[in-house]
Amino acid sequence: MDTVNEMFQRLRGVTRLRFESCSLPGSQMGWNCSGRGRTDTDFSDGILTFSDRFSLDNGRACRDDKQWRPEEGGLGFYRLRHQVFERIFLFRPVDGKLAAERPYLCAPDDYDGSLEWQGSGIVLRIAIRGRRKNEQIRYFYE
Repeated sequence: MDTVNEMFQRLRGVTRLRFESCSLPGSQMGWNCSGRGRTDTDFSDGILTFSDRFSLDNGRACRDDKQWRPEEGGLGFYRLRHQVFERIFLFRPVDGKLAAERPYLCAPDDYDGSLEWQGSGIVLRIAIRGRRKNEQIRYFYE
């Protein structure tokens, strides 16, 4: 089984998540938090939808809806923005993980990402860089 299909199959079994965000040097955001929660999944017409629901350590409740779609020889990563799923990355195999084919521009910031196995789970990493931002976000899925 190739890396893309194997990752997609493992994503289908996800039920819980751990979230971490960290502001790196030069950031003006102060995004230093973590949280835990659940991931409800739905698979229909070849599309895997994640409904992440988690609480941050400061008590704030969060939700994040994502989709995963095998496409163009890679794995498309979509995020619900303005009531529509928008493709953020196309992940392709690179050095034992799946890496974003190109950064995603959400002016004035650039987003980059990777998806890889870590123990029994999967880690989605997103790096955000811009004039005010230098952030690292990680979703640990099991």
